[in-house]
Amino acid sequence: ELIKAASDLKLDSIKFHLLFDIHDYFVESHSAIKVIEEWIFSEQQWAEIFQYATESGLDVIAMCNDVKSLEWVNTICKTPIKAIEIHATGINDVFLLEAAAKFNNTVIIGIGGSSFEDINFAIDYLKNRNQEDLFLMFGFQNYPTNYADINFEKINLIKSTFNLPVGYADHTDPSDPNNEFISIAPILKGINVLEKHFTLNVTEKRIDSQSAVSIEQMSKIKELSEIVTLA
Repeated sequence: ELIKAASDLKLDSIKFHLLFDIHDYFVESHSAIKVIEEWIFSEQQWAEIFQYATESGLDVIAMCNDVKSLEWVNTICKTPIKAIEIHATGINDVFLLEAAAKFNNTVIIGIGGSSFEDINFAIDYLKNRNQEDLFLMFGFQNYPTNYADINFEKINLIKSTFNLPVGYADHTDPSDPNNEFISIAPILKGINVLEKHFTLNVTEKRIDSQSAVSIEQMSKIKELSEIVTLA
């Protein structure tokens, strides 16, 4: 249903979080392991999801949380993947970076909460392994985000420092009356991609409900983003 909604809105792409080997991602004593294990999709299910998204006219982006899922994307998945993403929590995970270096399209590096040393490490690691198609995804990782904490000026600093395309992942409170405006404001800073969480049911309490906008809000954000881009 989310894929269909994204397609109906004529969004460019949709991103999925992949996790195959939970023990590569969580310490054994983590209290959430048993719950999350029940949520994990199989390789076949992901293949069907990716195919449906592609057939719906959406580019697929895969955020891989573990090495096994990234290796599956690299070697087994038949659907064309527009980009993979390494979450900011994995920015110095050399095992993930090693697998990411073998991907044959864009590698997005999540940099929310990262130091410039962390970012430099990931970029250098990938470039030293001949992965040049890199993209930085900036965002303030707080749910929900107070936009006064974001500091959009940092986008210009990131662009000038690393000389790479930069995107922005917004996590502003969907009930904030300025949500749509804040979401598209970074376009004026020259971002290449805007990422938003969205939901079909704003009353449902989900993991990302603190930052997931409604379909109506998503439509408005897309409309405003197109206006700002043309201007």
